[in-house]
Amino acid sequence: MENPKRRGRPTKPPVEGERIPLSLRVTAERKRELEAAATLSGRSLSQEAEYRLERSFADEGLFNSFDIRAWAVLYAHKFQSAGTEAATEKGHPEWTDKQWMADAECLERAAFAVMRPLLIECLARPETDVERTAMQIDALRSHGATYLANTGKVLFK
Repeated sequence: MENPKRRGRPTKPPVEGERIPLSLRVTAERKRELEAAATLSGRSLSQEAEYRLERSFADEGLFNSFDIRAWAVLYAHKFQSAGTEAATEKGHPEWTDKQWMADAECLERAAFAVMRPLLIECLARPETDVERTAMQIDALRSHGATYLANTGKVLFK
């Protein structure tokens, strides 16, 4: 079957480096979000939309599948939520991500908020070799102990 003839003016091929208009329909909510983000960043609405499209394509390059990207976002959210919660409990609800990540207790809580469910997910699978997993846990413990000894934080006798 032949392609039906397009209506309207024929599109011109894009010229490298030149800005090209793009007509786009979005919901009122999405437009409000874009406007707020543009105001916050100091970019125009068009610049903000382009920036976010660029980030979207860059993220696709980091993750080779939708499943991996969804997994990474989920665990990044767990990490951020736990760190923010720890900062709030320490009396610092105003701390930015950078600030709570610089705090040892908050960072530890965030890290374990990701490690625990990952470990449980691995152990819950029927095909998991529990002995191999136990060896991996022991290796992590050993690496941690070696690090602490090498930095002089702990002396082993």
